[in-house]
Amino acid sequence: MYIINKTSKIGRVFPDNSPKGSDEGDEGFLYDFEDSHISDLASTIGINAMLGKNVLSLGDSGVCVEVIFTQKSGAEGKIEFEKYVKDFISITKEALPSMSKEYRDFYNHFVEDYEKNGLQMF
Repeated sequence: MYIINKTSKIGRVFPDNSPKGSDEGDEGFLYDFEDSHISDLASTIGINAMLGKNVLSLGDSGVCVEVIFTQKSGAEGKIEFEKYVKDFISITKEALPSMSKEYRDFYNHFVEDYEKNGLQMF
């Protein structure tokens, strides 16, 4: 599945601040996330990694991560995905204090979802 690490590489801001309903960028994800869960965010970031967009800045925090697609599947992939999400949450918690309110609200939603519900894959 995926591995995530902090990096000194400069990545694109995720999610970008394209307007809600936009067909550009991240299609308003920054403004329309209330019904999303951590598995949605982790999968979206993972798919970006598969498409070559694997270095991301967590909002405007200045903290960048590199996501590596490993092609593992089955039970091994599930374990790796769970670790990827746990590591992502840990890195995100470190980055939250340096984010603007807009991005902090976005990322905190997913941290709280993970802490309350764990990783639910539908």
